[in-house]
Amino acid sequence: MKNFRLMFKKYNTFKPLAFVLISLLGYHIATAQTTPTKFIDPANMNLSVRPGDDFYNYASGPWLKNNPVPAKETRWGSFNELRDFNINAVKKYWKMLLQTKLPLKAL
Repeated sequence: MKNFRLMFKKYNTFKPLAFVLISLLGYHIATAQTTPTKFIDPANMNLSVRPGDDFYNYASGPWLKNNPVPAKETRWGSFNELRDFNINAVKKYWKMLLQTKLPLKAL
């Protein structure tokens, strides 16, 4: 219990910061625009095709045209985009490090 009191006194300066952060979070949640999510969006469906004739084209025709899989990939999704972003970020970081003339001890 003594350690808890000591820790409370030691970190007492963080209370205003915590209050501001919690207030900002509450403000953000209160003012955020809440738009209902469409689970089935008709804009991504090909309504000119009968579902009984070609359900795949009916269900995802326009979406596939608007979101093509890159030619070098066999599949594509948000994880692929994240992977590409991370690869490019690491390349940029290493190019920046290689351009600076720091001694090896600094790295």
